[in-house]
Amino acid sequence: MAADHSDDNEDDKVGYCKPPSRSQWKPGQCGNPRGRPKGALNYRTEVKLMLAAPVVVNDNGKRKRMTTVRASLWRVREMALKGNIRCLEKVIECAAEIDGVLATEPLGDDSKDDQAILDAYREEIRAERTKDDPGSRNDDGEDPK
Repeated sequence: MAADHSDDNEDDKVGYCKPPSRSQWKPGQCGNPRGRPKGALNYRTEVKLMLAAPVVVNDNGKRKRMTTVRASLWRVREMALKGNIRCLEKVIECAAEIDGVLATEPLGDDSKDDQAILDAYREEIRAERTKDDPGSRNDDGEDPK
């Protein structure tokens, strides 16, 4: 026996973007009825908890409890002190993040000597420029500083 579709109206047509009415969401019905379970954590929170979790490490024969982050930093420090270049770079990078920019100029009397050498070199360059380009001199004969 064939179904009689003569009384179907335009709303019951099935096709692209028109699912059958029996499988459409009813008013007030949710697509995810159980939803996210209570207490479920997102990725960021999971990472924070994992890095704060305590671990037991062996420090000169003694067992110590510390966070995962601290134990990782200890491990990187130890490897850097043993000569691992990548770990040494990581330690320096972490120090730069904390302290801002690392001081690149040496402190003490050496920096004064270096500064004197640089000043003398600048004067040599200025003298060569004025010798090569006579139009760059002031007509007054004064120093351009």
